[in-house]
Amino acid sequence: MEGYRLHDGLARLQRCAKKRGGVCLSEVYEGSKAHYRFRCEAGHEFDMLGARTFRGSWCVECQHESKRYGMSLMHEVAKAHGGRCLSGIYRNAATRLEWECARGHRWWAYPGAIVRGHWCSACAHDAGKLGIDLMRAIAKERGGECVSKTYVNSSTRLEWECARGHRWFATPNTIRRGHWCARCYFISITATEETRRKRRHEAART
Repeated sequence: MEGYRLHDGLARLQRCAKKRGGVCLSEVYEGSKAHYRFRCEAGHEFDMLGARTFRGSWCVECQHESKRYGMSLMHEVAKAHGGRCLSGIYRNAATRLEWECARGHRWWAYPGAIVRGHWCSACAHDAGKLGIDLMRAIAKERGGECVSKTYVNSSTRLEWECARGHRWFATPNTIRRGHWCARCYFISITATEETRRKRRHEAART
């Protein structure tokens, strides 16, 4: 019987995974007693016996999350972010819920992602845009520019260019503390020292 099933085994696994909103990542079928790689709708990857998959077993991590989570926890997590969980029913960890942030943005996300700290991507995008705009403004004030196009966070280095065309990488935190082009700074202190030597030399001659 197993030999008869070998020719369509992979297709059956793919159908089982698709039925549950996931995908079968394995590309070769080696019988129902072999392990296969899957990804569930929530993004968890796992290995499972083909026979268990055929019998209806699925993502163990989603099962564990379903036991840990619930509607009350979803409301608590949303409140902690200053937002709301708009869905009225919690089914399982693989079923997305609707959320609303403090600024009114709405989106759908898996319970596990929210519990792990993910929140409004629209707000995150706006924060990044505000960050890069501020960096450009600071650079412009100093006669240079922020060459990088994307702001990640205050500790991720960006590329900068000074008025003399020198380029370097530095974190936003470093720039906001007043630091700027190290090469220009070296040139300035070297020039200052040279000026002092000339003045001392001229004073000695007079």
